[in-house]
Amino acid sequence: ADSKLSADLRRIAQGLLHGIAYGVKVRLPHAVVMAALFRTEMSTWEKIKLVGMQTRTHAKNLGMYVMIYKSLVFLLRRSTSLTLGSRALVSGFIGGSIIFGERSSVNTQMNAYVFSRVVMSLGQMVYDRVDVLEKKSAYRLIAGIIWGLVMMLFVVDRKTMQRSLVNSMAYLYEDSDICGTTWEKL
Repeated sequence: ADSKLSADLRRIAQGLLHGIAYGVKVRLPHAVVMAALFRTEMSTWEKIKLVGMQTRTHAKNLGMYVMIYKSLVFLLRRSTSLTLGSRALVSGFIGGSIIFGERSSVNTQMNAYVFSRVVMSLGQMVYDRVDVLEKKSAYRLIAGIIWGLVMMLFVVDRKTMQRSLVNSMAYLYEDSDICGTTWEKL
């Protein structure tokens, strides 16, 4: 029993370290590119501080989430008869609400990324289970809905959208109406 407990504790600690390492791996290059391309008003030192803060936050949050998630799965496995999927759902919900429930630019990006992947996965589940003669049209329909909704939001209520997305869309759809702004605004 002790060896099983120590193995579980090692997995939890290793999950924390993996979360931190992966957070740095994915956030650092992203933050560097985004700061270089879109934070032209900032000094180099301000950009470096921003990149460091975003990378640290992403790595810390992901590491803490993995640690909380694995700890809860471990506790639920030992103390309940919940199924594997139910343990994952409960643990993911609790960990996600604790770690990613506070609004920040990093959490918003991480939540949006995971949400988009969940929606696409759920769509794939439906797609795989429904007998549709022309499955290509189902994917085309999803793409049309996504792009139609993002354009409607941009035109009608852009204040609800992420700033980076609004800035990209403004460049593409509004700045392109002004002659000579192709390279200036890029």
